Amino acid sequence: MISRRTFVFALALAVSAFTDLAGAQATNPPYLAAFPTVDRVKQAMKVADQRETAIRQIGALWQLEQIIRQLSGPREFRGFLPDEARIIGEYQVASYYIAQAIDKAYPGKYQQGVTVSDNTPYRYARTDDRFGVEGIETFKTFLTPAIQNQFAQTVGGDMARAEARRKSDQEAIASIGTNGQPKSKLAEEQAGMRRCVESGRSETQCMMEGLGKSAMGMVDGAMPGLANLMKGEPIRGLRVSGAYGSKGGFRMSFFPDNVSIGCDEVVSEFHEYTVNTEGAAVTITIPIQPKPVVFSMRSDGRLVGPGIVNMSGQVQVGVQYGTRTYSDGRTEPISRPVYETQTRRCNTTLAATGETGDGTLSGGIASVTALVFGGIDKNEKLSVPIGLRMAGEWGSPSAIDLEFRSEGVTVGCGEVTKLVPYTVQPGANGVAINVQLPAPFTLTMGSNGRLMGNGTVRVDGRKAVGTDGSGAITYVPRSASCQVGALSPASASR
Repeated sequence: MISRRTFVFALALAVSAFTDLAGAQATNPPYLAAFPTVDRVKQAMKVADQRETAIRQIGALWQLEQIIRQLSGPREFRGFLPDEARIIGEYQVASYYIAQAIDKAYPGKYQQGVTVSDNTPYRYARTDDRFGVEGIETFKTFLTPAIQNQFAQTVGGDMARAEARRKSDQEAIASIGTNGQPKSKLAEEQAGMRRCVESGRSETQCMMEGLGKSAMGMVDGAMPGLANLMKGEPIRGLRVSGAYGSKGGFRMSFFPDNVSIGCDEVVSEFHEYTVNTEGAAVTITIPIQPKPVVFSMRSDGRLVGPGIVNMSGQVQVGVQYGTRTYSDGRTEPISRPVYETQTRRCNTTLAATGETGDGTLSGGIASVTALVFGGIDKNEKLSVPIGLRMAGEWGSPSAIDLEFRSEGVTVGCGEVTKLVPYTVQPGANGVAINVQLPAPFTLTMGSNGRLMGNGTVRVDGRKAVGTDGSGAITYVPRSASCQVGALSPASASR
């Protein structure tokens, strides 16, 4: 005879199975019924340490979102179905609140991040073999083998298409500028792309920069004068690189164009900044509200501000939910954060915590491409040092030309170019820039903006001559020697 307890348990299982089946039938696409609720994700990712729990929860929610995006195919870019948008939104909102809570409970630097939530060890590219498998085991913990196989198949298709595009792009780059001197504006831009990859820079970034210039030309053709207004003045001279944070929750990330600043719950915003030197002393001025703040750079790499400062900005105070209705009658749930302007107090003695990117549009696009499809560049990339850097172009018709970026400087001598590291050192005699060719040389920045040097330098570079069987660009070595003299700032815009 079946006991009452056994009957109730069996009934509960039946109800659970019916509910799961009903959920599967109710979702569009049906496989979304297999995706876990936020509460289940949070519970499954718990470990003894609260900070590690939060990092795992954020990582799992992010991976689940990426799986839905991948399986949605073209809808990732054209617009999700209502159930896809709803679940992605739930994961994003939950991830935001988890990050806010853990950063408030444990303010300040943790491991490699300015805050706890800055640590994202599980944000693997979708093409990475570790995605969904290593560490938090997202597929095994939450999803079915069928969904894992479907994900692998769609990623494989994307990788094949990305590889075909890579071969096509590299063949195009290798063929640029081989038919005599460039004459048209487009040909000049294409020759610039070829020169860029020959220097050793990222092939993806070189292509994106070339496309960006062409797009700006089309804008100017349609609306004369608008492109000039959008370009702005070129960024040139001393800049700063690196991410900095304090135990009080103040955080900054420097780029060539600007700096991102946040304080406790205040959302990070971008501001311009200026760098000044007086002897070996370096000061950085940032016009935040309600009062600009000035930092001094110490010899140990820390930035020291005026102590405790007030910072005003946007603080999220909630989430507003609603419904979007399309012209064909379709609806989908949407959510958006609700902000208020508030002021927080933060400590402005900052320790450097890591490098940042170059902050350019092309750099950002290249990073997104690598995140989704995996890196396609074969070039060895230079890391971005923390601290003082340079931006801009300098040159002379009778000497070398230099193009400074956060990661390195491209040294040009005639047709030969080479991307190499450099250091910036302020001192009693001015700012010294040490260019690290095999035979290094030093330039001094004058008050008139010119760079002064002397002697002769040899640049050992390469020339693009074609592509191999896989479509990768092939090179042959070439060298040239040039004088180092007085170099004037170039007038080209960024």
